[in-house]
Amino acid sequence: MGKGGRIACIFTPYLLTVGALICLILVALGLYKSSGPMTNVYFVKADFKDLDPDSTGLANDLLPFTKGLQQADAQGIIHDFYLIGFWNHCYGKYDTKSKKYQIEKCTDRKTRYWFNPVDEWGLDEFDDDKADGKSIMPEALDKGVSAYKKVAGWMFIAFVVAFVTTALEMIVAIAAVFSRWGSLVVTIISAVSSFFYFAAAITATAMYTVFISGVNTSLKPYKVKADLGKDMFAIIWIGVAFSLASGIFWMFSVCCCSGRSPYGHTERRNGSISRRTTAEKTPYTYERVSSPYSGARGGGAGDGATAPLTSMPQAPGGRDMAYEPFRHDGRT
Repeated sequence: MGKGGRIACIFTPYLLTVGALICLILVALGLYKSSGPMTNVYFVKADFKDLDPDSTGLANDLLPFTKGLQQADAQGIIHDFYLIGFWNHCYGKYDTKSKKYQIEKCTDRKTRYWFNPVDEWGLDEFDDDKADGKSIMPEALDKGVSAYKKVAGWMFIAFVVAFVTTALEMIVAIAAVFSRWGSLVVTIISAVSSFFYFAAAITATAMYTVFISGVNTSLKPYKVKADLGKDMFAIIWIGVAFSLASGIFWMFSVCCCSGRSPYGHTERRNGSISRRTTAEKTPYTYERVSSPYSGARGGGAGDGATAPLTSMPQAPGGRDMAYEPFRHDGRT
């Protein structure tokens, strides 16, 4: 397989690497402003349009939180819905006529962002017992938010490392065209990229699943519900599939798809090794054959033959007629 075959061999993993990088870019360019084509790319949607903080039959341990929700809702602090993205969150109103959610504003972007419902809704202001160090939130929601806070920073770092290594993978992949050593280096970088890509994906999935579970469990009596963003997680896991597949193909290019020509042969001349290419013979062409009459000069005698037995007829000019046995001299 020559250089052309080598290029074809690495074309597939290179395209997969490009696909993985595009998915990471889409994650980063997801929801972060109130308008644009990426407003559907978010991690979580919390729906408060049917919020009823005056619901009855609530457990006693929810009463402080209930009081906070009531006062926050009365002051218009709580919005109809919240969308949590990679860098920030957005909120807005639900239009009952068009039955559509309309984003009003997005918060400033921050690294290692996590959504803090207590700060967002100002619940601390309504907690009369906050001096005791206990959270005003219900237990299930408090656990979900605490876990979310702890791993949000790690998730952000994992995505950043995955992005940097995937971009580096695309650059170094050019070296893979010329040698298997280049493929080995790319394979190592791809392994690092895939590891952090998968780690970021599994962290985000687990983290936000726990978070919405806490919201749905604790706030269901208030008619609040939360859902995962399907578009965001579809993009993430498609990117993971691209990344893992590219790593497998890069590994394949290390042990296979040599850039050397299949017709290359080595021979030793004057103590050094040189490479020459042997071309295949074209069918139905003339080639010289051994003559029983020409001895060593014709190639028919074995080692030790020193003289021809007899001479073959020669054409005018001294050319051996054995090359073209059907040649005639034009005479009738």
